[in-house]
Amino acid sequence: MEESLIQMVSQLERTVWVLGCLTALFVMGFVIVSVAFGWSVWRRHLTGAPRFDVEQADLLFQRGEFLQLLRFSQGHIKQYPYSVEALWYIGIAQYSQGDYQGAFTAFDRVQQINPAWREDASAYLNAIQQYETELSERGGRLLN
Repeated sequence: MEESLIQMVSQLERTVWVLGCLTALFVMGFVIVSVAFGWSVWRRHLTGAPRFDVEQADLLFQRGEFLQLLRFSQGHIKQYPYSVEALWYIGIAQYSQGDYQGAFTAFDRVQQINPAWREDASAYLNAIQQYETELSERGGRLLN
């Protein structure tokens, strides 16, 4: 009887160990599949967006067609809100039209989304802030 009880306990221990291993494998498999799925979704998000047509934007800018440039860039941003290139040209168009508040917002978003653009965006942000300082010294306000 005692020997039979020892065998049953031993069998139960092996069963629990096997179930523990199977559970661990299931959890690891679930994590791997979840990570792979998440990565594929993220990768599609990053690469699925068509490239912003910088050549078209440059052409509109060179022609001085700032309103068309703004509309062109905003059309892209509606579908792809993290397009740094489109945000950049929105900032350029707004700055060129004297909409410094809008330009400030666009350039600020550019540097937040992609810090590699910080130096270029900061040049415009600093120019806008300098203009705001000069304007406020004369009693006006530019930025909210």
